[in-house]
Amino acid sequence: PRTEAELAQRIPEAVRAKADQMLSVRAVGSPTTVVAQLEDIVRTTHADELILSLYAFNPADRVRALELLADAWGTLR
Repeated sequence: PRTEAELAQRIPEAVRAKADQMLSVRAVGSPTTVVAQLEDIVRTTHADELILSLYAFNPADRVRALELLADAWGTLR
């Protein structure tokens, strides 16, 4: 498929809706802001675990972002 419309014709509506729903859940901002957003996601979804994806090219930046999040969430010891 070359266009979004062509792709939409090939993927069932239920699958597209689920993908859209999954991609709409995100937490962005300062560590404190992200903690609040993640806690809201957990509260809303009743999740017992989260899988995080960080969009940073440099692996050291991704590690640092996770350290900041862990510190803000009180899990870093």
